[in-house]
Amino acid sequence: MKAEALMSQLEYANKLFDPKDMFRAKFHLRAAQKALTGLRKIHGEYVLSPEGWEYVAQLGLTLKTSSEVHGFGEVALDCNHIAEYAVLMMNQSKEA
Repeated sequence: MKAEALMSQLEYANKLFDPKDMFRAKFHLRAAQKALTGLRKIHGEYVLSPEGWEYVAQLGLTLKTSSEVHGFGEVALDCNHIAEYAVLMMNQSKEA
């Protein structure tokens, strides 16, 4: 359930990204961060396939790039953290 929340909240954050009104994108990014925290607490990292983690990484990097372009450095850092963790999990899933 938390894996689905992570992906869907990142999808919403990307879809609703508007540099003139960042409230909704930030709201969904925070929800994605909470879902990721929940996954880490229950050691649910292996719930997603390597492809699932790759998708999460792509979503995070897309949002990071959009945030950087429009000067939202803090948002970009949060997105980068999610993307880096997703890449780490993707690589671990491939090794298992």
